[in-house]
Amino acid sequence: MLAEVIERSPSLLSKVAARKARSLYVAEAIAKALDKSLEEVFPDVPAYHASSQVDARQLKRAELLAKLKSE
Repeated sequence: MLAEVIERSPSLLSKVAARKARSLYVAEAIAKALDKSLEEVFPDVPAYHASSQVDARQLKRAELLAKLKSE
């Protein structure tokens, strides 16, 4: 039902929940649906923790930088 409400695929929700994909929009929707903070639901995804201070472009930049450093 959440996927329908936010107009995203159930597959994407599953991937975000399993940490196989990143989407701040989906992560926020999951956290709100659970009535919890992003930090509580995704404690292992630091890029989500400062979401109120980080816009989507900065999030993507941080993800790309982290990916490049890990390779």
